[in-house]
Amino acid sequence: NALFQLKLQYHRATIAQIVGSATTLLLLIVVLWVIPSQDMLLLWIIGVLTASALTAAIAALWFARPYMGYAIEKDFIQKLITKGWVFGATLIVIAINDQVGRFWLSRCCTTAEVGVYGLAYKVFEFPLSLPTFFINSVFPILVIEKRQGNKITDRIIKAAAFLILTSVATIAALYVAAPLLPLIKSDFTASVLPFRILLAALPFFFLTALTMWLLILYEKRRVLFAIYAAVLLCNALIGMVVIPIYKSLGAATMVLVSEGLVFALTISAILFYVRKK
Repeated sequence: NALFQLKLQYHRATIAQIVGSATTLLLLIVVLWVIPSQDMLLLWIIGVLTASALTAAIAALWFARPYMGYAIEKDFIQKLITKGWVFGATLIVIAINDQVGRFWLSRCCTTAEVGVYGLAYKVFEFPLSLPTFFINSVFPILVIEKRQGNKITDRIIKAAAFLILTSVATIAALYVAAPLLPLIKSDFTASVLPFRILLAALPFFFLTALTMWLLILYEKRRVLFAIYAAVLLCNALIGMVVIPIYKSLGAATMVLVSEGLVFALTISAILFYVRKK
């Protein structure tokens, strides 16, 4: 994906993912149709997912052939490891932070309460992919413009405006659709309010998708890691107190507050760097 971004060929990565997804669908149909035993279902599904991931990777490598020579000649892999390990650690911290609410819920609340929050968050995760696709297209352009010495402020402002408008439109649509959650199961009526609280965090999630990559653009990976590590620590400590009292509502509110804090810290770091420069 990084190589396709560098070459402004991200559509090739999308095609590779489509190939992997199509493989998953076809293999699942075959497995469910001719599976010899229900006892082996889990192993078959693991095999299907592994095969689809390998298919997507092979397709990506196939599409990347015209650029692989360049990548190897320029010691691409070595540079990727040297410059990318901090960002990799940041992604791990982000993944852990996403699980803090569910962890404390599972420790101090009933299984039903965990399910209520789990459904709300699972549905909430769907629109979070929108800024990712957008930034994957915009970031390479920002890199090229910056290397050429051009001002990127206008592009950043336009990107931020687009993300804000998209997030607001998404909130409006999903807020209205929230009462449909009980259609999945009547017990999930309680998921509506946590889901609506999570929706309030969407603008922060959309904008931090931009500010995170701007910090990377300005070579501030360690600052980004420190921000997410600090938020993770605060989230874990506060969750230990808040979630046993407010349960799923507390977990949803923590997501809102923590992502708002991430946005405030990342935008502050960017403004500090730009003004100092």
